[in-house]
Amino acid sequence: MKFYSFSKLPPGMLLVQLLEQKFNGILTIIREDAKLQIFFNQGIPVKCENSGIECPKPDLEHQLLNLFTMENDNFTLQPQPDEFQGDEINPLPLINQGIKKCYTEQRLLKETSKLLKGKLFLSPKLDDYIEHFNFDENQMLIIDLLRKEPLSAKELAKKTNFKVIDVLKTIYVLGSSKLLKNQNNKSSATSQNLTVPSQGKSKLDQVLEKHDIPEKNREIAKELFHNIELISKDNPFARLDLQTDASDADIKKAFSKKVKKFHPDRITSKEGLAFLREEVDSYFQKLTETYNLLQDKEEREKFINPEKATKNTKKVKKVLKAEVEFQKGMVYFKKKDYEEAEKHFKKALRLQPDEGIYMGMWAWVTYINPENDKENIRHSILEALKEACKKSEKEADLQYYLGKIMLDSGQFASAKNRFQNALRIKRNHIEAARELRLMNKRKKNQKQSLLSKFNIFKKN
Repeated sequence: MKFYSFSKLPPGMLLVQLLEQKFNGILTIIREDAKLQIFFNQGIPVKCENSGIECPKPDLEHQLLNLFTMENDNFTLQPQPDEFQGDEINPLPLINQGIKKCYTEQRLLKETSKLLKGKLFLSPKLDDYIEHFNFDENQMLIIDLLRKEPLSAKELAKKTNFKVIDVLKTIYVLGSSKLLKNQNNKSSATSQNLTVPSQGKSKLDQVLEKHDIPEKNREIAKELFHNIELISKDNPFARLDLQTDASDADIKKAFSKKVKKFHPDRITSKEGLAFLREEVDSYFQKLTETYNLLQDKEEREKFINPEKATKNTKKVKKVLKAEVEFQKGMVYFKKKDYEEAEKHFKKALRLQPDEGIYMGMWAWVTYINPENDKENIRHSILEALKEACKKSEKEADLQYYLGKIMLDSGQFASAKNRFQNALRIKRNHIEAARELRLMNKRKKNQKQSLLSKFNIFKKN
């Protein structure tokens, strides 16, 4: 049995590698008479058993966090073919918590030594996983800076006014998860990789051993299982044993050949292979789905030019995420829960910084949120709303909000202009019309007061 050490393979990296390899089995840590076991299904922790290893609480989450306090302990991995019963726990937020709360400064500096050298680059995959880590605002600030340009840990500390050690915690969470590297293409201080031992005989071996299949049909069974393995691949061209430059004729020919060879009726009619009906039916269905997918030229293009497709998909996901956050913000805004609304508008703006309505709603809600100091933020909010109005020229509400802040700033002429803009965009903008009436009424009252004061119409 192979032993690993947390000093060579830290817990954050271990959990990521188990997730990547879809590990099914048991992680065991042994200390003299004490033992901790954590059970995994497809790389996801589902339960634990602890006898004698000290931990604040016995539940799975605390046992996983306890791994981050273990620096010199050894552990083993025992693959298991069957799944375990238990409640799944996402390991990614625990990696973030474990490194932030359980790591000593000395250990952090040791394990991040390679990340301290040179500038740091974010992985393009970050957007797919970022929401799972539960990063706080300070961590998101670090990430947002790295989105704009590669920076070193010291440069990040300087730009954020954070301690270098706090910056290191965030970049080590990303580095442990293979979502950040430095300019030398290194993501950590450790070089040990995890090699999960074999989980025993393959399904094909088990089938050939269990069933009495004539020698002449064993090759057919082997070929079928090989194709069942192929059909599970992500790339539909690979499922048909084709290159991505295959023509329509090539695709049709490959599909027809496999249909003829692996039709369910043909396979199950052979001596000793009737028991494979379920497997071959499933395979045949996936084969047909693959062929139909490759008949769609737009879908096919995604696999011919995956980088372009991935980029477009990520862009769409980002837009959709931003819109979801914006709509959540609007719900809280209408409920007058301005603090929650501000959080969601800020998330939407972070995802789509060029969207004027996101910027404008974030600015306005930040301004009217009673938790914020209007006097201190008025100037910056005013500038943000001006920028938002430029980006979204047809948003009447933004013009109105800007007018309201200008009124508070004593910029009456500019405020009037913004209210008039709102009405030009939307004729029945009730709030803007009301503000203009009030401004005109105030002006009229001031004029009458002035005339009365100097008795202009008084007879001599």
